[in-house]
Amino acid sequence: MAAGDAWRVGQVVDGRYKVLQVHEGGAMGVVYRVRHLEWATDLAVKCPRPELFTAEAQRDRFIAEAEIWVSLGLHPNVCGCHYVRVLDGVPRVFAEYVPGGSLRDWIDDRRLYAGGPAEALARILDVAVQFAWGLAHAHDRGVVHQDVKPANVLMDGTADRAVAKVTDFGLARARAVAGSSPRTPDGHHPTTPYAPPGASIMVSTSGLTPAYASPEQAAGRPVGRRTDIYSFAVSVLEMFTGGITWMSGTVAGAALAARLQEPEPGIPDLPPELAGLLGRCLRRDPAERPASLDEVAAELAEIHRRAAGASRPRPAPAVADLRADELNNRGVSLLDLGRPAEAGEAFAAALAADPQHPNATYNAGLLRWRRGECTDEDLVSAVAAAGSDDGDGRRLLAQVHRERGDHDQADAVLGRDATARPGPSDGTRRIPWYSYEERVETFQGMRIPRQPPRMGVRFTGDGGRAVVACDGVLRVWDVRDGRCLRELAAPGSGFTFDISGDGRSAITTGPDAVHFWDLAGGRRLRAIGAPPDWNRAMWSSSVSLSDDGRTAASAGYDGTVLVWDFPGGGLRLAIDGHHGRAVTALSGDGRLVLTAGRADGTARIFDVATGRCVHVLDARVRDGFKAVDEVCLDTGGSRAALAAGGRIRVWDLRTGDVHSLPGHARVVGSLSMSGGFLVSVGADDTVRLWALDGVQCLRTYRGDGPVRAAHLDTDAGVLLTAWRSGLHWWTVPPRHVAPFQLSRPREHAELTGLDAAVTDLMDRARRAADPGTALALLAEARSVPGYEREPRLLGAWRDLGRSAVRTGLRSAWTAGVFQADTAPTAVALHPDGRIAVSGGQDGTVRLWDVDGGTCLRTVAKHPSAVNAVGVSGDGARAVAVSRDGTVSAWSLTTDERIETIQLLGPLGASAAAFDRGARLAAVAGADAVIRLWNLDTGECEREMRGHAGRVGALHTAPGLIASAGADGSVRLWHPDTGQCLRTMHGHTDQAMSVCLSPDGRRVLSAGGYTDRTIRLWDTASGECLRVFGDEPDDPRGVDSVPSVQSKRVRFTPDGRFAVSGGSDAAVRIWDLGGRCLRVLDGHNGAVNAVAVSADARFALSASTDGTLRRWELDWELLAP
Repeated sequence: MAAGDAWRVGQVVDGRYKVLQVHEGGAMGVVYRVRHLEWATDLAVKCPRPELFTAEAQRDRFIAEAEIWVSLGLHPNVCGCHYVRVLDGVPRVFAEYVPGGSLRDWIDDRRLYAGGPAEALARILDVAVQFAWGLAHAHDRGVVHQDVKPANVLMDGTADRAVAKVTDFGLARARAVAGSSPRTPDGHHPTTPYAPPGASIMVSTSGLTPAYASPEQAAGRPVGRRTDIYSFAVSVLEMFTGGITWMSGTVAGAALAARLQEPEPGIPDLPPELAGLLGRCLRRDPAERPASLDEVAAELAEIHRRAAGASRPRPAPAVADLRADELNNRGVSLLDLGRPAEAGEAFAAALAADPQHPNATYNAGLLRWRRGECTDEDLVSAVAAAGSDDGDGRRLLAQVHRERGDHDQADAVLGRDATARPGPSDGTRRIPWYSYEERVETFQGMRIPRQPPRMGVRFTGDGGRAVVACDGVLRVWDVRDGRCLRELAAPGSGFTFDISGDGRSAITTGPDAVHFWDLAGGRRLRAIGAPPDWNRAMWSSSVSLSDDGRTAASAGYDGTVLVWDFPGGGLRLAIDGHHGRAVTALSGDGRLVLTAGRADGTARIFDVATGRCVHVLDARVRDGFKAVDEVCLDTGGSRAALAAGGRIRVWDLRTGDVHSLPGHARVVGSLSMSGGFLVSVGADDTVRLWALDGVQCLRTYRGDGPVRAAHLDTDAGVLLTAWRSGLHWWTVPPRHVAPFQLSRPREHAELTGLDAAVTDLMDRARRAADPGTALALLAEARSVPGYEREPRLLGAWRDLGRSAVRTGLRSAWTAGVFQADTAPTAVALHPDGRIAVSGGQDGTVRLWDVDGGTCLRTVAKHPSAVNAVGVSGDGARAVAVSRDGTVSAWSLTTDERIETIQLLGPLGASAAAFDRGARLAAVAGADAVIRLWNLDTGECEREMRGHAGRVGALHTAPGLIASAGADGSVRLWHPDTGQCLRTMHGHTDQAMSVCLSPDGRRVLSAGGYTDRTIRLWDTASGECLRVFGDEPDDPRGVDSVPSVQSKRVRFTPDGRFAVSGGSDAAVRIWDLGGRCLRVLDGHNGAVNAVAVSADARFALSASTDGTLRRWELDWELLAP
């Protein structure tokens, strides 16, 4: 449909709006009645005439003014504006459809005067009060209507119970700038005989209709709330005259006087007290009019009471609190109007009202995803967690998968068979890149798998071949059939190398030389050694070869970058200035070279021909400084990218724009750019494809183990990835843009009715005589649409949960992300749940405001990484242990350091745990001995021996200490005697984590390496009660425990559930039957630690991605 084309009855617009009626009466636009096919709801669509937008500024002003109407919210006497959309290039206002016509219609067809004079008078006064209430609401929101008249009041209901709704807010001012009619010599727009009845005639600064205009409006002077009061009085007067009998609103006072002298047949007489009120409203000086429409409405209500002989039957209205649906729609409107920042605020407000609102979660996530603020996996996890298993939730998730380019997964989510598509399909091919014999070795009781050799992989420009460097051998592979085409002995060459675009040439690094290779001829061309005065071992750490194979570059460990002719070896450029190790990359055409220092946080781009530095880039990607791991330039040298600490920064060198991307959980191993896309390979076993036009992480690819390289063929639409086990290729289909999702709008009456029902249920629950009844009432309230996670109701539910029994998990969601300067390695919670203590990889101990997500202060700095923190049961003190064996304790009220015990035991601390009072510390040294330290005296009270290898985890409960060791055993100890009470065997490899239930009757343990199970043990008998594992309700989690190393496990305070954190970055909630209730995604790195609040309201997780995450837990409850 062309921009601005008129809609026809029966037409379906945008695939969802069926046109039912067309109202052409407005000079400035058309009103359509449409049926939303999915919601089965009728809406009024107000569409301005496109020919009125003669300039972009006029269009923008109209959009801004239309949004004023949306901002008014829901009031019973305001026609609700649900949202604004731009369709076919024209902004359109979607409003509540009111079927009863306008007050203008009711005056003209005499519906207003039905019944006898007394009945008609009561109706007129009733409508006038509602009319005043609607305008007063707008004034309270800072909006002056400026075109008040009966045509802008819609009527709902019947003559016996009429409801008046003021409409067209904001559009009056928009009309004033949208029109372009000429002005008269005195500066006014003329009236015109061709304007249809009720049409607006413009003035220079605001819209008006002359018959209702105030004196200041007619004169073009500034207007305000009292201007609307004047026009309101003119409109009320018209209800007593039956039509306009004056040409200009400025003479309405005289018309009022005439009406008092001459009764109108069939119309009630004007009450004297009302005449007096209207007279005050119609005074020429605005200062002499009533101060507000609230004041006018109150006086009108009293007039009605006396005239009708009874108190007013209709209660004073209240504005409906906007629920998540309405706030979500406001956000979508703002997005469509080009205001993404305000849209983000609206979505945040929707999620504050309902943290798991599916549409708001989806819309807010799309917005963040397209701005490069999160990855595709983050969005998939959020939408999957928020969406119900109904069709709507699945459709949202499918839309995300389609924008990711994963159409097969989208079809699977919708329960459809995969759709056949043109072009190549995804696939794998096993290719033996290198020879490797897997075996496990034992050291000091620990089973250590042999690590595979390091290798490098590079693809040719057409993706047809791959070159692999590993163990001093170069191999050339045909990736289409998996054949090794050539093998070259390259003794001394490492895995760092590069090849030309056609794969005929290569450059490799060695311990004391850089080697040039003719791969086509199967020979080494030359070796360029370090100059005599250089440290030969520090010669080269990074190399690059241009696509045409004519220019080579090498960066050294001393920060020097050299550029040579290839294959001749002539030195073209020597660059220094970096401190420490440098990395380098050439543009595809060899014109530019990018250099970056791993230690100085700087990057520079040089013109190879002239040696001139043409760009200086700030390489401090994260936390002010990070060592640069990888750099790249695109073929034409128009974009640059670098990675540091897992984060990525991209520059558009033409405009100077720079974008920071989430990157990877671990360091980035390679970067490449092609055809407007960036491909990054991470040490977290992922490949990510980024669209550079919006720095959006289009898709994250995961495969079998570590990924070695990736190559995007934009012409074929295929991404090649080299994994340890071979080749995996993925199709990259044309980009799909998922639409933002609106929620079904609800009118004021529906919202207030639902709110009243919920309030009543909550009141009854508070008064209930027993917890069971209260719980049933709150459960009924939570079943009301839009109220499941309403903050007041959720708070009442949780208050009741203190005495109820938790039987399952209703839902869980991210409630906060705390950014740390380093990877947090341990976490503990204050008993009141308001403060958290974390220990970091850098040895720092920090206090956090859990509600605000901010770091309150750093309270300690240990010499090495902190591996355990604890808080006393009374919340008075906190303790921490670092890997070097330093134990510190301090007051949480004064920050005063209470005790520091340094170098516990001869070999540091591999694990630690504290008693409830945080006065005893159980610390395991690398000698496999557990020592119990008194933190008040600094003395070692006893030693516990028994493990055959390193102790990896400790936990305490009253009267018990539990330990987990590299020997696979779980042991229970008596803290008073040091006696080993029980040894439990079952893990087939190291036991990585252990936790005692609060009552000491159960113990959880998690295995590592080849044994990745979670086991539940009975402490009295030592029997293994259960091995956790199967998750049939979550496709991602099926059999996930055997394939995921669970680093930390913790019981909930009631001992009925468990929380685990895994090396796959997920947090899992379990029941003790071994069933996984929920997989919580959000972290981008392995989870190091988890803690659960004393009331089980939330869990806190710490990850190698440098964040703490707060997860709200919403439990199913059963009355005791």
